[in-house]
Amino acid sequence: MLIKRTVIRCVIKPEIVKQNERLVEAVFQELWAESPDGFRYFAIKLGDRTFIHFRYGHRRQASRSQGRLAALAVSAGATSIR
Repeated sequence: MLIKRTVIRCVIKPEIVKQNERLVEAVFQELWAESPDGFRYFAIKLGDRTFIHFRYGHRRQASRSQGRLAALAVSAGATSIR
């Protein structure tokens, strides 16, 4: 089965770092509650306002899981304001 991997690196504007932290936290809370099969996510915050997001999983299962997770969709949609 094919594995889909996505790495997103973004430098956040100083005035929205806290907002981005809350969005990342919401993703983890939803993942904890939903426990989607075949989907993994983790994020790293560096000291210079850089966030690195890693998403991976089996291609078919990961696509379905990503589409169902509201917090992940909100986080991805917020990319335009970063």
